[in-house]
Parts: sequence; structure tokens; C-alpha cells
Amino acid sequence: MELREEEQRLLSIIKDLFEQQEALFIERRSTGSSVKEEEQRLIRVKAELTSHQTELKQILLEVLVEQEVMEEVKTKCSQTLQQLQKMRENFNKMKGEVDDKRKELAELQQEVASYKEDAASSLKDMRRQRAALQEVQHELSRRKEERSTLQEQCRHLEARRRHADRCLSVMEVELSKKEGGATSHPNL
Repeated sequence: MELREEEQRLLSIIKDLFEQQEALFIERRSTGSSVKEEEQRLIRVKAELTSHQTELKQILLEVLVEQEVMEEVKTKCSQTLQQLQKMRENFNKMKGEVDDKRKELAELQQEVASYKEDAASSLKDMRRQRAALQEVQHELSRRKEERSTLQEQCRHLEARRRHADRCLSVMEVELSKKEGGATSHPNL
């Protein structure tokens, strides 16, 4: 910005010098001043003009360098914007992938919750079945004990029946003997 202001200032000075030079020519023709004075004045003006032109060239060079730098900056900015655009696209893509993964995770969590419910229900069923099995086993054990008791009672009864049978047989034998003896000796 300062370079452009300096350039404008120098152009304005050069314009003034040209105007002065033209005015001097007009003045010389109108007033008839001496040629030497006019020439010296003209030389001074030309020297100033040359000096200002040199400054202007330097400023123009600096402006060109500044323009080149600005072009480089503009190019870098454009590249940076492209990189930022790419990064934004990558970010949006990753965000979409993360959203998809979240949905998958939510579905998996629902499946896990469903499996847990099924497992809990199965566990309850197993516990009920185990309790029923224990009851059946307890009943079987009780009946086994009852059967064992009955078998023991039957063995006792069988032993008593055999004993009674033996006693009865002995008594029958003795009765037979007595009846037989009574028949042989009727007077007795």
C-alpha cells in the first residue's frame, strides 16, 4: 500500500516537472530570458526528472516483487484451501463411518440385551426344571425307602408265616400221632 502511494507521489512530481519544463519553454519564449539560464534550469529539471524516474523504476521493481510474493501467497492460500476442503471431505466421510458404526453398535447392544433376556428366561426354566427334578428325586427316594420298608416287612411276615407253617406241621404231626395212638388202644 505504501509503495503504491509512493508511486503515485512520484508520478505526480514527474507530472509537475513536465509542467514546469513546459512552463519554462513558454516563459523563455515570452520573456526572452537567456538561453544559458534556461538550459541550466532545464538540465536541473532533467536531472531531477532522471532521479525521480530511477526512484520510480525502483518502486516499480518493488511492486513487481510484491506482486510475485502476493501471487505465491495466493497460490499457497489456494493450495491450503484445497487441503482444507479435502480434510473436510475426509472428516465428513469419517463422521459418516462413525455414525454407521454407532448404528451397528446400537443394533449389537439390542441383540445382546435380547440374548441376555433369553438367557435369563432359560436360566429360570432350568432352575424350575432342576427344582422339579429334585422333587421327583426326593419322591423316588421316599418311595424307595417305603418299598424297602415294605420288603423288610414282607420278609418278616414271610419268616413268621414259615415259622407258623412249621409249627402247624409239627402240631399236625403230633395230632396225627395222638389220633393214631388213640385208634390202636381204644380202651385206653
